Amino acid sequence: MALASTKDMVQPDRILSIDALRGFDMLLIIFADRFFISLNEGAGTSFTESLARQFDHPEWFGSTFYDIVMPLFVFIVGAVIPFSLSRRKHLKERYLLETHQAFYPTLHPWLDRSGQFVGS
Repeated sequence: MALASTKDMVQPDRILSIDALRGFDMLLIIFADRFFISLNEGAGTSFTESLARQFDHPEWFGSTFYDIVMPLFVFIVGAVIPFSLSRRKHLKERYLLETHQAFYPTLHPWLDRSGQFVGS
């Protein structure tokens, strides 16, 4: 049995800008805070200090650049869901079954054996 070459494989249509933004955001989530803090510790300039402050959370008030990193990731996930669901629906997969499989684990603890909410 021969392996399929990369030419024979069907590549899904991807939105490159969303993939690039997701990658940039993951890079910020994983590396940015330690990188800029370490850069400031090494260089010790006022510029690196201001960068390091942008990747640190303020005590109770104020906002920094780092405070939008996680909401950006949640936004990207929400923006991609319609594309993913429409692609699955377009491929004639069992849309309702997949939706049930996606939401049932979330609702399962609150449902009894008959499918009714506990306490209703």
